[in-house]
Amino acid sequence: MVKNNLDKYLMLDLKRFLIIMGSWLVFVILPNLFFAIFNIEETVFFIIAVLLIPIYFFVSFIYTILRKIYKRRFN
Repeated sequence: MVKNNLDKYLMLDLKRFLIIMGSWLVFVILPNLFFAIFNIEETVFFIIAVLLIPIYFFVSFIYTILRKIYKRRFN
């Protein structure tokens, strides 16, 4: 059986969940670290942490739930 390409990027498991949470934490801390070391306001990392990572998590969560419901019903 050939796996769907979306499964590769959107199916959540414990490992992917921990990677998402760890990357969120890193991207929240990085702007403060840049400001402390270089005295520069860096907002790109904060925007990634506030917008992109939660959107990816939400889409992956919904996809995983719908995929499991679909598999349960039609298999």
